[in-house]
Amino acid sequence: KYEEIVEKQKIVCTNGGVREGDDTGVHFRATITFVAKGGKTELTMRSRFDTAAMRDKAVKEDGAVEGGKQTLSRLAAHVQGEFASRLVDAPRERVWRAWTDPAELGKWFGPKGFETFHAKLDFRPCGTYHYGIKGSGIEVWGKWTFREIEKPAKLHFLQTFSDKDGGLGVHPMAPTWPKQTLSTILFQEFGPKTLVTVYWAPYEASEVERKTFQDGMASMNQGWSGTWERLDAYLAETA
Repeated sequence: KYEEIVEKQKIVCTNGGVREGDDTGVHFRATITFVAKGGKTELTMRSRFDTAAMRDKAVKEDGAVEGGKQTLSRLAAHVQGEFASRLVDAPRERVWRAWTDPAELGKWFGPKGFETFHAKLDFRPCGTYHYGIKGSGIEVWGKWTFREIEKPAKLHFLQTFSDKDGGLGVHPMAPTWPKQTLSTILFQEFGPKTLVTVYWAPYEASEVERKTFQDGMASMNQGWSGTWERLDAYLAETA
């Protein structure tokens, strides 16, 4: 329930509800503030619970702090670009391994009908993943340069089209596609399953490249649909 709204500055609201199997409920008052910091925004979320016991339960048992961090990470990624998500039928640690082990990543990553013929991973901040995939008579090289790695919750990297030597390349079918995009992959626990959310946005792109990126969202989502299916099938096969 919204109690106070100061446009572009503050939101105050109360949260209340009862979870299945827990008739004690969770009740707290949240204050979200927004402060301009040059071209960025400092966002702060504060919660005041009805009782100390309720606060301790939310923090220690329900992971409220980690949940808040994940929410802010998703918000930061959301305002920077487009996204796709999938609820994957596997624990988070297992899904993380599928994304970060080069032998596993090469078995499923890429649109349907493609296969990985080259995969070299240096998995560390500032490290790279250089890969080559082919299908439908097309050969595509790409490279990720890792900026942030938070096991098992987040990957953030600069993604580029490449060549066989790791140099900067272009989209083989769309030369005006952005040569560089920023990607953020978030992994969130949903019981025994994992919500994987992929955000991406053009990086240092021209106006023409940005327009191509926006116009290509439908085909990109279609490509991710096939990639998700390949991930599902691979995890089922290796369960």
